[in-house]
Parts: sequence; structure tokens; C-alpha cells
Amino acid sequence: MSAAAPELAAEVRAAPRLFVYAAVGAGALLVGLAGGRPGMAVYGAPLLLLVVAAVLVSRRAHVALKAEFEPERVVHGDELALRVRGRIAPPVSRLDVLALRRGPIDPHGPGDALGAALVLAGGIDTAVPVATTGWGLARVDRVDVRADSPLGLVRQEWSLPVAATARVLPRPERLRELLHPAPRAIAGIHPSAARGTGTDFAELRPIAPGDRLADVNWLASARRARRPYPRRTTADLVVSVRHPERTGDVVLLLDTLADDRVDAAPWLPTAAAAAWSVARAHLAAHDRVGVVALGGYPRWVAPSVGRAARYAVLDALLSAQASWSAVDRTLTGTPVHLLPPGALVVAISPLHDPRFAAAAIDLRRQGRDVAVVALDASAWLPPLTGTQALAGRLWTLALENRIADLERAGVPVARWQARAARARADHGTAATAGVAAAVALLRRRRRAPLRVRQ
Repeated sequence: MSAAAPELAAEVRAAPRLFVYAAVGAGALLVGLAGGRPGMAVYGAPLLLLVVAAVLVSRRAHVALKAEFEPERVVHGDELALRVRGRIAPPVSRLDVLALRRGPIDPHGPGDALGAALVLAGGIDTAVPVATTGWGLARVDRVDVRADSPLGLVRQEWSLPVAATARVLPRPERLRELLHPAPRAIAGIHPSAARGTGTDFAELRPIAPGDRLADVNWLASARRARRPYPRRTTADLVVSVRHPERTGDVVLLLDTLADDRVDAAPWLPTAAAAAWSVARAHLAAHDRVGVVALGGYPRWVAPSVGRAARYAVLDALLSAQASWSAVDRTLTGTPVHLLPPGALVVAISPLHDPRFAAAAIDLRRQGRDVAVVALDASAWLPPLTGTQALAGRLWTLALENRIADLERAGVPVARWQARAARARADHGTAATAGVAAAVALLRRRRRAPLRVRQ
């Protein structure tokens, strides 16, 4: 996506060399005139003439440009190019373009900004290569332009708003295990508690009218027969009953509550990557998957299945933004149809905000099947020393108390050690490996009987 920037008035500034030339020229001219030294006056006069000529020659320029990413969609690990096009009139001797970036992109050169320099520029057409460091939305909201006059002593600066975005998609990593939500009455892969046609064995029972001959268990019938072989009848036959495979509903509850008033949440891309790994695995199993972003900017996707659901879930995770809010919004603004009866709610959060843990406990008390993946966000903290280390220990104890409250309410919690995952080079592989271990732990805890302490 791209948008043309309007023409704005330039801010004219003098280059540092102009003041140096003016000071040296005026000093030499004064010394030559006052001391009777014509050589100094001859040396200083051209510098002053150069300063006057630079001011007279420089004319106010007009700039119009637009910025866009090429291509607009890439996979994590591939390169992007920021294409800046436009014009400047009249032409200038040098033009510097500096783009302020946001999102999972980094410049190849030194520094934190994306920039390019053009010489003798009249038309602007340059491409700045950038590397993708994660997945999400890459943005450029503003472009700073600096133009030098023909003599290079007067500068004009613009700050132009643009809207260039690109979607960095995650790599196709896949989980090997599913969470096995409560099955629905549609064919799928999850074994249902009911008896019917399927592949998982449930029980043996005597044959009844309407049973298929293919369901007869001949070995079990031979062992359980009451009469010898020549005298056996159909009453001695037994059939195998199996659990039918069904699909399930999975709703991903993503924590988008920022940690402070500047909307800082460095753990959010990793949480979104974990949510996408779980969503992609269940969508491949034909489960209905929905997303609810619980925080300052509410966003949701109703549970659905198929290619359209995959794109909707991915778009919701790519555009997830954290925001700080003192309002207890929790689940009050969430539509009821997003949490269908029997759906498995998987909450992904570092549990920094007690309101998110309270929302998970409320869902459990309503009879919902809830599981929590708790991210260890200490990987994004700087080294703590002194009083900061003591505050960090108290903060860790508060998080442990919230996890204990969830477990007492009957919510299984799987901890994800993000420090080891973040240390790996491939962000996508690290995220998938970390969430795979958390999913395996949740599978074991959900099968075990819940002991709710009073």
C-alpha cells in the first residue's frame, strides 16, 4: 500500500559551512582593512561573496513524493525494498531521504533508519533494501527529506507523512500435536465420546438388527461363542463399536494489554506467532478457529473453517496492536457468538495484567473449557541489578500467584520459556518449537482430572 504525500512548506536552514565561511571572510576582511593588510582582505572577500551568492542562488523548492514497499507481501526471512518516487523543483545538488520505520524490518546499513542519498536530483526514484526480522506489519509513516542548494550552503528540509505498509507473513511451520477440543457433529479427526462409525475402538456388543457385516469382530465372536462351531447362530456374533471423528471449535484469546502508557508490549509478536502456530494446525485439521484480541483495541474473528478463515485469522494476528488502558473491558464488548458452547478457549498471555487472568477465570466459572499458555517475558528485560533485581523478584512472585489462582480455578497452565526460544536465530522455528512444548503439556494436563482447591 502507498499514498502520495502532499506538498508542504520547506524549512530553510543554513548549512554549518555557511557560518564558517561568513565568520572567516568577515574576520579576514576586517583585519585587512583595519591593519592595512590587503592580502587578508583579498582572502576574505571571496568567502563573503560566496556566502551572498549562495543565499541569492538558493530558491525555495517544492517536493512531492510517495513511498511503497515492493512487494507488499513477503515471507519472514525474505527481503523487502522501500521504493520512494517523486519530484523536486527546481533540481538540487544533493537530496537525502530518510524514512522512519516501524515493524519487523531492519536496514542493511548502520543506524536505525532507512535512508538514501541522491546527487543532482530533479526526479526522485530510489529503492532502499531492508531485511525482515520477524513477522507482522511493516510500516513507514513519515519521510524526512533534506535538499542542498547548488552551492551546498543552504538547506531545505521537509517532513512528509506517507502510508506505506507491507505484510510479513510467517513461515509455514506446523505443529504435530493438536489440543483436541470438544468435538462437534461434523466429520473431522477428533474422537467423540459418543459411539458410531470411526477408527478408535470404543466397545464390543452383541449384534443387533441394522448392524453392518463389516462391523462384526470375528475373532471376538469366536472366543465368546457359547456353542460349538456347527451349532453357532447370529446370536453368538459381536460387533465392534468405535468413536466417530468430529471437528472442534478453538478460540484463541490473545492478550493485547500493553505494559505501560507508551503501549510497549515487546512480547506481542511472539505471542501472535504462537497463536498462528496453533491456529494453522487446527485449521489443517478442519477445526473452526476464531480469534479474540482482549485489550485496548478489541478485534475478533468469528470461528470458521477453510481458506477464508485462515486469511481472516492471519490478518487479525498481523494487525494486533497493544494499548494501555485503565478501563476494565475484559469480555464485556465481546460478542457471544465468538465463544460457542463447547469451544476450547486457548489464552496466550504473559499474565502481566491481572485483568486478563480474571477474564480467564470468569470463562472457566461459566463452564467454558479454558487453557492458558503463559509466556515468560523475562527474555525482553534488561539485566537487573540492585533494587531492580529485588523488584524483579517481587514481580515474579506476583506472576506465580496469578498462575496459582488460575490452577485453583481449574484452568490448566503451560509455561513457555521465551528466553530459550528468542536466543535461536530463526524466529518462526523458535516460536513453533516453544508452542509445541506448551501444547504437549496442555494435552497432558487437560486429560488429567482437575482438582479444584477450595
